Amino acid sequence: EYLFYTMEVGKCTLKSGNKTHAVFDIDVINGISFTNAPYEKVLMPSETALPSDMSNYVDKAVVLSYVGGDGKMHVHAGKLADVGADGTGKLVGERLFGRDHGALDEPVDCAIDEVAAVNGTSGVGYGMCIFDGEGRVELA
Repeated sequence: EYLFYTMEVGKCTLKSGNKTHAVFDIDVINGISFTNAPYEKVLMPSETALPSDMSNYVDKAVVLSYVGGDGKMHVHAGKLADVGADGTGKLVGERLFGRDHGALDEPVDCAIDEVAAVNGTSGVGYGMCIFDGEGRVELA
């Protein structure tokens, strides 16, 4: 049995972000599911509608990262508590990087990763990721 990790990237509309909450929605442009090599799946453009639906993330542990209006990285980790009637999700947890902010003027580049607790060692980094299409991701 394999534990697949998923990461979707796209444009997020942020309503607010503070120490314990981020309120946002995402328009997924691309995504990837991966586990031990060589098992991976990259989303086709026609497959992006499903992960753009915030209700798919309810009660799941996720990490949301985006570049805020201040040009700095913001990272929130927690659980998507609910989805409003407008399709906006509310992530409840902890802000790892960034500052409090209100609604951003326009959608920003973002990534949402579904995460799970595992027995082992993990590493965390932030910056610009480059996927080479061969299963390798570089972080700059």
